[in-house]
Amino acid sequence: LLVALFLMLGLSACGGGGSSGGDTVVATTSGSPVVIPAVTAVAASNVAVGGSVVITGTNLSRVTAFQVGGVTVATSAVSETSATLIMPGVPVSGALSLVSASGTAASSYSVNVYVPLSISSVAPATGGVGSSVTIAGGGMGAVTAVQFGSGASAVPQSQGAGSVTVLVPAGAATGPLTVRGPYNDVTSGDTYT
Repeated sequence: LLVALFLMLGLSACGGGGSSGGDTVVATTSGSPVVIPAVTAVAASNVAVGGSVVITGTNLSRVTAFQVGGVTVATSAVSETSATLIMPGVPVSGALSLVSASGTAASSYSVNVYVPLSISSVAPATGGVGSSVTIAGGGMGAVTAVQFGSGASAVPQSQGAGSVTVLVPAGAATGPLTVRGPYNDVTSGDTYT
């Protein structure tokens, strides 16, 4: 009972245990209070590889490393209440975790780092209804549809990280192709006829 009272008084003196809105503290086995960093918001849950995202929270300057799905990410502009995280150059997804003197703690926020769609080529550049067209580029494994100049769309017949193949749909007209995905769309620079 005496230890519990001492611990409660110790936490109250450090700003914990009350409703003052101060730092979050917990008592360690040594009885010394430790300030715990916490995330209160993440600006985006889907971020392109190499992109950045701003997080807000408390005691963020005490974080020694930020991780997404267990992968450590670079930071810039870290303060007590915000940090800008630079995503890795490869896709990864999972919980946003904070590494500090008190250990590693997963936040309730998840981040998905994806490869944005890009088009490098369309082959062949001409074709009729029912013919195959292959679009090469980045992020092609996530393509959900390809829209032709008239607005007619086709679903992938086959796809991988570097290319997607569709059949030209009925009603397709001359124009650029728009590749659609869950995170971004991209339009070809060349016209498909």
